[in-house]
Amino acid sequence: VKESIEQAFTLVKPGGTLITLGITDQEVKFPALQVTRSEMTIFGSIIYTKEDFEDAFRYLENPQFDVSPVISKILPFKEYEQAFADASSGNYTKIILDFQDNRQGHRASV
Repeated sequence: VKESIEQAFTLVKPGGTLITLGITDQEVKFPALQVTRSEMTIFGSIIYTKEDFEDAFRYLENPQFDVSPVISKILPFKEYEQAFADASSGNYTKIILDFQDNRQGHRASV
């Protein structure tokens, strides 16, 4: 949430690094003077690395690997706006967009 990210700026020691992992749709204010004077470094991260994606593809290639426990819902691609709204709500684990009607059965996750 917005407040957690803003509070994080108060916890970083001079010369320290702040890495934001959370996602919020609210605008976050940061203390520009404090960041500059304390020589703080700020990074944003989506958490995952290239290796994480390679591992995920290896798992998904295995037909015995069951992904159903993490899939919250599957929506047709034409409902992409609803899928993104649902994904942003934090109430779902993984939402799959089904492109089957449009692109030969390809799927993408949100």
